[in-house]
Amino acid sequence: MKDLPRVFPSLIDHEIDNLQRTYISSKNEVFVKRNIPNVTLNDIDKILNNRNHIYKTKVKITLKNNSVKVIDLISRSDKYLISINNEKILIDDISKIETI
Repeated sequence: MKDLPRVFPSLIDHEIDNLQRTYISSKNEVFVKRNIPNVTLNDIDKILNNRNHIYKTKVKITLKNNSVKVIDLISRSDKYLISINNEKILIDDISKIETI
């Protein structure tokens, strides 16, 4: 324990007021409600981050118009799923996704 260097704390010579300030917005503020998709990005990330997903994963996708697609999923962007055939599927259009 003798080999450890000494600790020199910094001297604080001013008042710290973290989290003491509050901001109030106007009462007429308009809130925009986003359409939250049934399938979250976490659900898709669980599939893509699975140990079995090396390059592609076969998934069954049910869209909001009740059509079903089976694709080899390789990646995703912010708004789209990308298949091995370069097909892009909008994430907001997906109601259900599951691995096969």
